[in-house]
Amino acid sequence: MRSPKAPRRRAVIFRSHGLLQIIQGTLRFPCAGCRQLPFCGLAIWGHLALQAVPSRQVSLNMLSFRLAMKYNEDDDKSEFVTLFGGELVMIKLKMSIEDISEYQTGILPKNAVKIETPQSIEEMMKKAAPIAAVLCVLMFVTMLCKTVMNKTVVISHVFILIGFCLGYICLVIHEWLHGIVYPRNALVTIGKITGKISFVALASYPLKRRRFIVMCLLPFVLGIIPLLIFIVSPAEYRELNGLMFGMSCMGMVSPFPDVYNVFIVLKNANKKDAIMFYKNDMYKVS
Repeated sequence: MRSPKAPRRRAVIFRSHGLLQIIQGTLRFPCAGCRQLPFCGLAIWGHLALQAVPSRQVSLNMLSFRLAMKYNEDDDKSEFVTLFGGELVMIKLKMSIEDISEYQTGILPKNAVKIETPQSIEEMMKKAAPIAAVLCVLMFVTMLCKTVMNKTVVISHVFILIGFCLGYICLVIHEWLHGIVYPRNALVTIGKITGKISFVALASYPLKRRRFIVMCLLPFVLGIIPLLIFIVSPAEYRELNGLMFGMSCMGMVSPFPDVYNVFIVLKNANKKDAIMFYKNDMYKVS
C-alpha cells in the first residue's frame, strides 16, 4: 500500500519486443543500447512502440492512423509520435503559444520565393471572412432543407449548443489532422495562442502543393461526418440532430482560414512547387 505522504508518480509505460522492460511508475533503461534511443521512441522502426499515459495504457486506432503519447517530466511537455501512412511524425503539444514565428524556423532553401500573405491572424480572419460566410450559409441551407422536407422542427436548440462546445474541443483534433500529413522528421507544434480562442498547428517543412492542400483541408472530416449523420438521421431524433448539427457547424466553418491558404497557393504556386511556412511567412520552393 502506498503511503499517504508518498509523492504521486506519473505512469510511464513502455512496450517493446524484448528490448525494454515494462515498468510502471518509473522510467528505467535496462541496457546501454536502449539508453541512446530518444525518449519519444523514434529508433528501431517496427520493433519499439512507446506510449506514456496517465495511469493506464491507451491505444488509439483511427482509420489508418496510430498515435502514441509521451510525457516528458524534465521540460513538462506532452509529445505525440504519430504514425501516418508508414511515416513517423513528431507532434508536440504546448498549452500556450505567444510567438508563432518561434515554432516555424526550419531550413529555408535558397531558391524559396515568398508568397504574399496576411501578416497577422486578425488580418487573415478578415480576408477569409467571406469563406466563413459561405460555409455558414451552406449549413443553414442544409438545416432549412431538412426542416422543410419533414415539415417539423428537427433539432433541439439546447443540443446545438452542446454540439458547438464539443466541436470547439475537437479543434485540438483539427490541428492534429493538419500535423499528421507532414512527413518523416517533420516537427509540428500544436497549441492555443495566448489570449485568443484560436488553436494552431505550426511547422516549417516543405510540402508538395498537393500534399499541402490535403494538409489544409483534412480537418473538414470533423464537419462532414456529423453533417452526414445529421442529414440521414430521422427528424424525431431532435437531440441527436441538434448535437450533430452543432458539431458539423464548428467542423465545417472552422477550417475557413485553411481554405484561404489553399486559394493563395493555387493562385501563386505551380503543381511541382513545394510550400512551406517560415516564421510568419509562406514560401514556395520550385
